[in-house]
Amino acid sequence: GAIEAVHADDEVVQVIEAQRGVYADAVVGQQRVADAEHECQCHGFDSPLGAVTRASATVLSRPGCTESAHPPSSVATIRSGNGSRGARCWFSIRTMLHSLIAKGFRSQAARSMRLVPSTGVADVPREPVFLYVHVPFCEVLCPFCSFHRVKHRDDKARTYFAALRQEIALYHDRGFRFSGVYVGGGTPTSAPEELAETLAQLRSYGPLGEVSVETNPKDLQPRVLEMLVQAGVQRLSVGVQSFDDGLLREMDRYEKYGGSAEIRERLAYAAARFRTLNVDMIYNLPHQTEAMLEADLDSVLAGPANQVSFYPLMSSATVERKMGRTMGLPDRSRLHRYYGRVLARLRPDFTASSAWCFNRGGHGIDEYVVQSPDYLGLGSGAFGNLGGRVYASTFSLRAYVERVER
Repeated sequence: GAIEAVHADDEVVQVIEAQRGVYADAVVGQQRVADAEHECQCHGFDSPLGAVTRASATVLSRPGCTESAHPPSSVATIRSGNGSRGARCWFSIRTMLHSLIAKGFRSQAARSMRLVPSTGVADVPREPVFLYVHVPFCEVLCPFCSFHRVKHRDDKARTYFAALRQEIALYHDRGFRFSGVYVGGGTPTSAPEELAETLAQLRSYGPLGEVSVETNPKDLQPRVLEMLVQAGVQRLSVGVQSFDDGLLREMDRYEKYGGSAEIRERLAYAAARFRTLNVDMIYNLPHQTEAMLEADLDSVLAGPANQVSFYPLMSSATVERKMGRTMGLPDRSRLHRYYGRVLARLRPDFTASSAWCFNRGGHGIDEYVVQSPDYLGLGSGAFGNLGGRVYASTFSLRAYVERVER
């Protein structure tokens, strides 16, 4: 009861379906990257669909997969004549292939992922496992986000963190040992004292090789930063999304998290305190022009962060419908061009460690990629992979607390 695998109720099914949509789009984005630099023949694949279905097993859910985020290229080399007609032909063929790739990934995921009632975790791994902890609370529920998150309330957060620490203790008492931890969300620093107590608990069990925490620009304040440093956090990932004040307003982030000038100032203040300072950025926002993207790249290159994660806008179908009523919808035909600008501008200052993650002189860690063969996901909505079995805990906070307590 306390150690929960997939809970097959309607809520979880809906979220899993949403995540399939997100990661299908993610694979399409990565194929566009691969198609720019490698050709299908380099990897020995004769079928676009075959390449994707082989890669699909490694793209599951947050915090990541057990292999590289670079699936092999799935776009075969198709040459057309010179001139605008050939260019249009090539673009149409590539667009059609990308659509087929996405459908193929969804079909493969549907066949390979099935929900079953929980039977608990039977075997304790012999080696320490990487730990992902999910904290779903956010001050602002951004209209584009498809991840599991709820509006922050102090009483809810206290109850949740108490259950989370109890769940961590249950696994430790069962014999699990932890090699490192990534705390994602949501915004884990929305309750900094609770987060610090949880990290202290983990460190009391033994040394942790890597301690990473996600946050937002508003929480880059002396009191919170000092708390994180004392808790042993080496890597801080800040959800910036864009330095454009107009886009921040569209995302409903400007009022709560600050504008461009304030964000830059807070990043500069935080940078010296952590081995790795990552900024999360988004490209292909609905009203983002190429000039806005270039300005964001200017800010990243001139800023203090030694890592940047530059993601295409990815939203599930349900979230996208809601997003259309507030932010508008992105133009997917710009993805390839915009990503080309990201690559061209960030290199050589930054080195790509995956399709979206770039670092310069720092210790990079991609928040979608887990290097160890097993990782344990704890907290409501957390996904894990143990012994070849992917599992998720319930997305209901009430059900999560009840199950841990009993």
